[in-house]
Amino acid sequence: MTRRPNFLRIYAAAVLLHVASHTACAIHIRERAQGPLVSLRSGAAAGKPSPRKVTPTHDGGAPGAPPGPSSGASPPLPSPPRTLGVLQWSSFATVFAGALVAFSPAPAVSAALGPDRASSVLSALSSAAACAQILLSPVLGAAIDSSGRKSAAVCALAAAAVANGAVAARPSVVAICAAQCVVRLCVAFFFVVGQAVVGDVAASDPELMGSALGVWSALISAGFFAGSVAAGRLSEVGLSTKYGISATLLAANALYVSAALRETLPPDKRVPFEAGRAPGLLLRSPLACTRILYGRGREIRTLAIILMLMTLPKSMGEIFQIFAKTEWNLSTKDLISFVTAIMVIGTSANAVGSRLVAVLGIRNYTAAAALSCVLAPLGAVLFSFRGYLAGSAAGFLGSAQTLGVSAALIAAGGRSGVPQGELAGERSSLLALCGVVGPVWYGALYVQGKKMTGSAYLPFVFNALLAVGAFAMSCIHLS
Repeated sequence: MTRRPNFLRIYAAAVLLHVASHTACAIHIRERAQGPLVSLRSGAAAGKPSPRKVTPTHDGGAPGAPPGPSSGASPPLPSPPRTLGVLQWSSFATVFAGALVAFSPAPAVSAALGPDRASSVLSALSSAAACAQILLSPVLGAAIDSSGRKSAAVCALAAAAVANGAVAARPSVVAICAAQCVVRLCVAFFFVVGQAVVGDVAASDPELMGSALGVWSALISAGFFAGSVAAGRLSEVGLSTKYGISATLLAANALYVSAALRETLPPDKRVPFEAGRAPGLLLRSPLACTRILYGRGREIRTLAIILMLMTLPKSMGEIFQIFAKTEWNLSTKDLISFVTAIMVIGTSANAVGSRLVAVLGIRNYTAAAALSCVLAPLGAVLFSFRGYLAGSAAGFLGSAQTLGVSAALIAAGGRSGVPQGELAGERSSLLALCGVVGPVWYGALYVQGKKMTGSAYLPFVFNALLAVGAFAMSCIHLS
C-alpha cells in the first residue's frame, strides 16, 4: 500500500522555516541598524571618549522642542522590521487568497464553452492581462511616487476583493473571466507597491535588502502552496463559496494593510503627478518596459539584463505542462505532485537565500545561484523528469537566484535618484514583457526543435545557456 504524502506536515515545516528565517532577518536588520551605536558604546567601554549626544533643534528652538508649523520636517520613517513584516505577511495572505481560486476558472469555463474554446479564451485573457500590466505599470509607478504607497496597496487589495466578490454573488463565465484579469492585475500592482516599499526602507543596504526579499519570496511561495492545498480541500464546494472565501480574505487583508502598514514615502520626497501626463505615459508605456534598459545608466541596464535572463525560464508555464504530459507521460495527479515538490524546493531556497545573500554578498551569491540553475535542465536532458527533480534539489539555490540582483537594482535606483515607484513600474513592465514573449519563444523551441533536431529538449538546453550567461555577467559586472 502506497503511503500518500502528508501535505499539511510539509506545509507546517515550511512555515516554521519561514518564521525562523523572518525572525532572523528582523534581528539582522536591528543589528545592522544598531551597529554604529554598539561600536560607540564599545569605544566608551574601552576607555575611549564617548561622543556627546546632540539633540537636534527645530527652527532655532530649544533642544528637543517639537517642530513648529513652518519647519517642514518630515515625519520619521517607520522601522524596517515592522514595515517589512507587514508587507511580507500581507503578501502571504494575498497569494493564499488568490490560490484558493487559481484552479477554478479552467474547469468552469471549459464546462460552459467546451475545452477548445475555453483554452483559447483563457490564453487570450492571460495575454491581455500581461499587456495591460505592461501598459499600466509605468503609470502606477508614477502615481505611487506622488500619492504614496499605502493607499495604492489598500486600493489594489480592495479591487481584487470586489472582483472575486462579484463572482461569489453571481457566478458566470463573464464574471469569472473578468475577475481573473482584475485580480491578476491587482496582485501584480500590489507587488509593484511592495517593491517600492522595500526600496524606501532598505535601499541603502543591498545585502540586507536581499535578505528581506528572500523572506518575502519565501512567504509568497508558502502562501501559494498553502492556498493550493486548501483549494484541494475545497474542491467539493461550489464556485460561490470558494470565491466568497477568497473575497473575504482579500478584504480582511486590505483592512490589515490599512491599519498596520505605515507610509514609507515622506511628503518631501513625493513627485507631483499631473493628470495630463497620464495619456502620454500610456502612449509611451509599450516602450517604457525598455526604458530601464537604455534610459537609466549602465549599472541599472546591466542589472536589468541579468534579471531578465534569470526570469525568462519562468515563462515556460503551459509549455512545461504540455511537455511533462507528452514527453514524460505524467498524469495530472503526478504533475501536481511534481510541481508541489518544485514549490517546496523553491520555498526553502528563498528562506535559505535570505540569509546567504547577506553572508556571501550579492556578487558571490548571484554567481553561485545562477550556476546552480544549470543542474535542473541538464538533469532533464540526461535523466528525464527524475533528473530534473534531482537537479532542482541539488541546485535549489537557483530558485532564489533573483534575490541579489533585485536588491542591487533597487539600490542602484536609489543611488541614481530614480523614484522607487517609477523604477518598480518599469521593472514590472519589463518582466511582464518576458511573460508575453516567453511562452511564444518556448513554444517555438519545443515544436521546431522536435521537427528540426528530433529532440523535444531544446527549451531546457536554452535555459542552461541562459544560466551560464547570467553566471558570466554576474561575475563580470557585479561588485
